Amino acid sequence: MSRWRSRMKQLGYAIARASEYGQPKDQLTLYGDRDVEWAWIGAKLPARAGRVLDLGPASSTTPLVASHNATEVVAFDLTPEPTTFSVPTLRTVQGDILRDPVPSPPYDTIINCSTIEHVGLPGRYTNENDVPDGDLRAMGLLRAAMAGPESVMLLTIPVGRDGVYPPFHRVYGAERLPRLVEGFRVEEEVFFAKLGTSNVWQPVAKPVALDVQGSASFYAIGLFVLRRG
Repeated sequence: MSRWRSRMKQLGYAIARASEYGQPKDQLTLYGDRDVEWAWIGAKLPARAGRVLDLGPASSTTPLVASHNATEVVAFDLTPEPTTFSVPTLRTVQGDILRDPVPSPPYDTIINCSTIEHVGLPGRYTNENDVPDGDLRAMGLLRAAMAGPESVMLLTIPVGRDGVYPPFHRVYGAERLPRLVEGFRVEEEVFFAKLGTSNVWQPVAKPVALDVQGSASFYAIGLFVLRRG
């Protein structure tokens, strides 16, 4: 069943990409968003990452990237998917962060890459929980699972004008973003957006990113290094 879901998702991505052909050149899309996020994760991962929790990696390569710097990586996902790699320090745990305990805390590093915006929104990734503040609850649970004030969370999220676009994602703006990172020390933050008619991600100032009008298929990106407050 899991392999079937993975293949269907890959087909879905291919269809989504194909659907972009013929679109007006000035219509901005999310194409390339994972390139930005995964590059950030790789660049900011501590040289000695210790024990790493990767929340909702699906079939991404972030657990593999982390394994090169970690003593152990735990991939915690609603529906773990087949990957193209296997390393001795990596194990996968299936579970729902709002229903199941965070496995084997504490952690020195948490990777939270384009995941938290989905928590509590039903209808996607087999999630049926309708929890409007599920993202905020999950951040509290993750903060409690961090080893101490020097442990780190690498967070990537949609940013722009505040909005919720079920079943797809939330977009974090001037109102909800501070609530999401409450209890953390923001050590570093960087923002990327596509502006004008250029379908190329570029670094922008925070006010510019938070003024982007998001939708079910578009937003700016926020990248954060957080410490437990």
